[in-house]
Amino acid sequence: NLLSRLSKLSGAESIDFHRFWAERYCELYTYPLWGVACLVLGICTNDDFMDWRNWVISCGRDAYQIARDSPDELIPVIEREPDAGMEGIGYIPQQDIESRGEECEEAFAAFDILEIHPDEPTGEKWRTHDELKLLLPKCYARYSERLW
Repeated sequence: NLLSRLSKLSGAESIDFHRFWAERYCELYTYPLWGVACLVLGICTNDDFMDWRNWVISCGRDAYQIARDSPDELIPVIEREPDAGMEGIGYIPQQDIESRGEECEEAFAAFDILEIHPDEPTGEKWRTHDELKLLLPKCYARYSERLW
């Protein structure tokens, strides 16, 4: 659905959308959200967390805001969306830009997500299950049986 909707935008609008998405994606690079992903998925590598953040954004503004501001409140979103952490959504920007031709590819190439992506996640860092339990008590209670 997203790729179909993007195809109706102009090239400039598409690039703006992908930049907007990338900014939201970078904002979700937080330790608490990574903790939720670990709890839900059982284990969460850096690649898994990339997919997880794209999935959160694909769930819409409310899900994004909860994930950004109160990740321990994500349980209703996770329960509503059985494909939590799906990988495919992350490939849509590339597919959309490539389908538009060389002009859009050059314009999008000028935007480097690595320039805005933090080197380290933000927020309260956790290292142990006990710290995760204190940081995310609701998600821990619901999903801790999945932990590695």
